[in-house]
Amino acid sequence: MSYITTDNLFKWGVRVFVFFLPIIWLPCITQTNLQNLFFDYGALSIFFLSICMKEKRPFLNYSIPVIFIYTAILSVLSLSFSGGLLHILCGFLLYYAIITRMDEKELHLVPLVFIVTAFINIGAMFLQILGIDLIYHPKNPVEAMTMNWPVKCGFMGLNKHLAIFLAIVSGFSYSYCWLFSILIFGIILYLKSLTALIGFLVILLIVVSKKRKVNILPYLFAVLPVIGTAFIFITKTFYKFTVRLEIWSEALKEIFYNIFWGKGLGNFNLNAPVSWANNTKEVIGNSPIFNEYINLIGEFGLIPFLLIAMSVFLYFRKLYLKTKQCNDVKVYFQVIIAILVMCMFQDLLRFARLGGAILVIAAMFELSMITKKEAICV
Repeated sequence: MSYITTDNLFKWGVRVFVFFLPIIWLPCITQTNLQNLFFDYGALSIFFLSICMKEKRPFLNYSIPVIFIYTAILSVLSLSFSGGLLHILCGFLLYYAIITRMDEKELHLVPLVFIVTAFINIGAMFLQILGIDLIYHPKNPVEAMTMNWPVKCGFMGLNKHLAIFLAIVSGFSYSYCWLFSILIFGIILYLKSLTALIGFLVILLIVVSKKRKVNILPYLFAVLPVIGTAFIFITKTFYKFTVRLEIWSEALKEIFYNIFWGKGLGNFNLNAPVSWANNTKEVIGNSPIFNEYINLIGEFGLIPFLLIAMSVFLYFRKLYLKTKQCNDVKVYFQVIIAILVMCMFQDLLRFARLGGAILVIAAMFELSMITKKEAICV
């Protein structure tokens, strides 16, 4: 029997996609463009492999195609045709392929791929701390001073992206080895990312709350992020939150001008006055929103966003209530909750290295509930 079958190519295709998406790097190309290209072509390749396979289960989450159709209509009517529409189409096709063709065994293997990718990023980060820059190098002394070299982001492009990715992975690693989760906690503290720390804390609170037997380690483990949060607030992070409040205030003013219609995908640009730590004020053109929900509301419109969000929530809630609470479901659930919380403080879906990973995790979460619907959990 040949090992090279369409099923095996599909499974390994998803694993390779998950493995390389956060770490792929090539010279002489903008890394954001490279990430987007890898996401689009990778998603399309997985989809084309899937249509050569027999369907294992029907696709019932109609909210996903509705999002794409509404985005397409919005783009046509607002005359704004951005690459974001293509990314959403590729994301929908990838999501569809995972739900309808993915083998149930991959629910255990895909998290391991995320953990291996996290290990590689951590190794690259430690080399960067030692002054060994594998891929990111300052172009000149001025850039070295302004960009806080050496960077400590591994292969993730930005320090905060590495911290957020590790916070997501901690939800999986706790099921395999809690020592690795403690290592992740220390790295998040070192990178001083409050968003990642909040996500890490959310996962641990869920883990502790669902623990039935009395065990001192999880409770002791849950205290560490509290100490870390105090540490970050004592340092220089608090003013960043006040900057976010100013930006969110300006963004909400823009949104409430028209609550029935958004500005189109990628068109919610904001010129926000920002107060810096040195008491200076500056208007930032095309300012990042630092909140995925506000960003989506600005692009879709408040009322359409609420309708779509409610549809997605009701579908997952109905599926979750009918699902037997196996370990797979619990693990993916805690990761999804952490992602939803972190989206309140960062634009996680704007970068393919994070957005693609989140999309795969969301699809695997739905898949875990579908496959465990009739299963008997031990």
